[in-house]
Amino acid sequence: MNSEYSHLFERLHEQLDKVEESLEPLKESESIFDLVDGKEDIEQAKQYVSLSYAINSALYSYYKLNGTSTEESPIMSELQRVKQYVGKIKHAEKHIQPSAEGNNDEQRPKIAKDAASRIIKHHT
Repeated sequence: MNSEYSHLFERLHEQLDKVEESLEPLKESESIFDLVDGKEDIEQAKQYVSLSYAINSALYSYYKLNGTSTEESPIMSELQRVKQYVGKIKHAEKHIQPSAEGNNDEQRPKIAKDAASRIIKHHT
């Protein structure tokens, strides 16, 4: 076998392993909703996006293997949409989790104690 094709088959095998890994939890559950039961919202979003990516990647691979053009296929817009969701999840994670480097006091709004005291004295 040609070394060029050998490299392509090896790459395809690696990609299929990733897809199988993403779909593995589906084998053990009765529905996709069982996969996210009891998880935090961000973890649920990650699970749904991972499954969507795995399914769309498998369909993309199917098109490629059958010689179908993926340029005009709706699969490309779906993969772009999944990519946007991944970006949104990363953005949300960054804003939800406190930074390990800095102090959380930096993220809190500053309170003007003098102004608060005047307001309390004025209204009591």
